[in-house]
Formats: sequence, C-alpha cells, structure tokens
Amino acid sequence: MNTLKFNDGYKELTINGDESRVIRFNPSDFGIMDRVKAASEKLETMFDKDKKYTVEEAAELDGAIRDIINDVFASDVCTAAFGKLNCMSYAGGQPIFLNFFEAITPIIKDACLEERKKSEKRVAKYTSQIK
Repeated sequence: MNTLKFNDGYKELTINGDESRVIRFNPSDFGIMDRVKAASEKLETMFDKDKKYTVEEAAELDGAIRDIINDVFASDVCTAAFGKLNCMSYAGGQPIFLNFFEAITPIIKDACLEERKKSEKRVAKYTSQIK
C-alpha cells in the first residue's frame, strides 16, 4: 500500500515525562480553542467544586468529563493522561482534569501563535513583491 506523507501538525506529548503515557493531537487546530471553551462551559455546569460527591456520582462524572475532554482533542487523550484514576481526583487542591487543562492550554496557545508567525512570514514573502 502506498503512503501519503505530509505535515499534519500533530504533536506528541508525554504525560509527566512518562514515555508510556503519550497523547497525540494538533495543538494548532483552528477549532481546538472553540472546543476548549465549549468544554469549559459544559464542565462548569456539571462540576461543583464545593459539592461533596458520592462514589457513584464521581464515577458517573468521570465518564462524562472524559468524554468531553476526548471530544476536545478528537481522540482518547484521557487514558494516557489519567489512566484508571478518576479524573475528578484531587491533586494540588483541585481535580486533576483541571490541572490537565491548565497545563495544556498554554501549549495550545503557543502552538497557534507559532503557526501564525510561520504563516505570516510565508505570506509576506509573496505580498512584499506586490509593492
């Protein structure tokens, strides 16, 4: 079978340096920030940080939160990111799914800015000839 090779922008990130825990996604995907925003809004309505959740509620929310996060990245990133740990489990005073978003959001923003700069440089090469 023939193979088509091209730069699709996908990046691979290890989770906390563990090479067996890798997520793969395109951080400069035009739709990813919209999906992050939509996910944040959904999560705000679903998750109340002041509520004491029962084991059953936490398990149910874990599944729903994982679905939302995986939808943002259009792949299963939760298995690598959280393993079997309930993503509502606390670390550093907040749920680990929030820690995940706080860690990955700057990576997404930086990738988008970097790609924009590359694009502007490439476009300028042609527009500068028009003067």
